[in-house]
Amino acid sequence: MKHTKFFPLFAALAISILVPLTLQAADPNGSWTSSSGSTVKLWANMQQVQVTVSNQTGSWKYRGWWTRFGDYFSYEVPGTGVYNCSFGNNSNIIYVKAPNGQSFTWTRGIRQQAPTYNNNYNNYGNQQQQYQQTSIDGIWLSNSGNAFSVSTRGNQVFVTIVKPNGSKIQGIGAWLIKGSKFSYSIQGYTGQAICTVQSPNIIYVNYNGQITTWNRR
Repeated sequence: MKHTKFFPLFAALAISILVPLTLQAADPNGSWTSSSGSTVKLWANMQQVQVTVSNQTGSWKYRGWWTRFGDYFSYEVPGTGVYNCSFGNNSNIIYVKAPNGQSFTWTRGIRQQAPTYNNNYNNYGNQQQQYQQTSIDGIWLSNSGNAFSVSTRGNQVFVTIVKPNGSKIQGIGAWLIKGSKFSYSIQGYTGQAICTVQSPNIIYVNYNGQITTWNRR
């Protein structure tokens, strides 16, 4: 009769150990804000993780998977590679490592920066119009480590990529929305970069779902 009492006690101890471990698994489901400026929506179950990345130029959905349930997961961007993600010290921060070595931080929740303008709507409209008419010609520095020399002629946009080692790559594109959005491509590279002029000194660039920021030098 003694051993029959031992089994329920053992089971209770096992459950008391396993339950806290299960509760510690972080839940990625919900909306996140990336340090790149994008919004990320995650949906996950015990087998898979779906990653939807959105910004001003569009939205993209990627297939992901757990590498260690509740702690680490990865997702693949076709043509770019695998992004590896891990939770920080709490379940509200995810650290992301891109295939090219870049690092991003996702913070739970959506944080939007309110536009700055005065109470006069017409002045705000004039300010936006001034932004759209600002020339993008010049040198831009990207958080990817590259520099970009941009010049325009009519509807065409010419982009020269200057890598840290000094090598140069030529790209050519065109305005999608005159003064506010353009695209360019490079011979031998798949896809095209979609560039959004955020302000006279900032351009957001989306290349195959990877977001970088250019700042005017």
